[in-house]
Amino acid sequence: MENPTVCEEFNSFFRIALALTPELQSEVYKIRYDVFAREFGWEEKSPQEMESDEFDRYSVHTLIYHKKTATPAGCVRLVIPDPLDTVQMAPFEKFCAQYISKDQFDLARLDLFSYGEASRLAVPSSFRRRKDEDKSVIPFPRADKVPDNEDKRHFPHIAMGLYFAAMAIVDLANIDYVFAMMEPRLARHLKRFGVMFQKGSDVMDYHGYRALYFIPKDYLTCHLTPSMAELYQSIKETVIKELSEPISRSPISSLTKIS
Repeated sequence: MENPTVCEEFNSFFRIALALTPELQSEVYKIRYDVFAREFGWEEKSPQEMESDEFDRYSVHTLIYHKKTATPAGCVRLVIPDPLDTVQMAPFEKFCAQYISKDQFDLARLDLFSYGEASRLAVPSSFRRRKDEDKSVIPFPRADKVPDNEDKRHFPHIAMGLYFAAMAIVDLANIDYVFAMMEPRLARHLKRFGVMFQKGSDVMDYHGYRALYFIPKDYLTCHLTPSMAELYQSIKETVIKELSEPISRSPISSLTKIS
């Protein structure tokens, strides 16, 4: 029997779900609380044991589930400011704008509401079991330990699945850029698979040492390796199917064209 592809292996272990209901969004907030408040101490603890903020109400949230145990294995959100609310902004604009110089990325060139931000990616500690992964909320091994041949035994299924779900939402929405605050080593890992984030700021101390990265929508998927392109297309089909279900109004319902 032939070895399964990365896409086949991912789909055998995990499934993607958009958190379009209050119940699923509560699962997102619980994961974030466990990681950001309880484990890393970046957010204050609360009796509700859920972590949420002002940006959640205009975000599309994604969960990834481990099929065998039916356990949530991670979450991410794509923040898309509402075009009907002119005071809304993305998290990086509120917390990190002072670190962004015009020669790296000129925020003035952005049209209002023409961009989104992938943020609050979190993976529970039980799914971060490799050496060195307990020091980061995202399960990527050190850059010098990732093989060039995309060895599936070392492939970070959860993180890539979540990023691809956020990218699929960007691909479907009428926005021109996606931004993300991330560790430089994570950006290097993503480039190995063809996710070509460009650096938009100096490194800053923001929940660890991070920098602002961005991708123009036109370059979102054109550099993906063949195995990553197959996985991305599979996840995008799942996202399209979930957005087509009449569950509740999504923040991107007015911005998205399903095709």
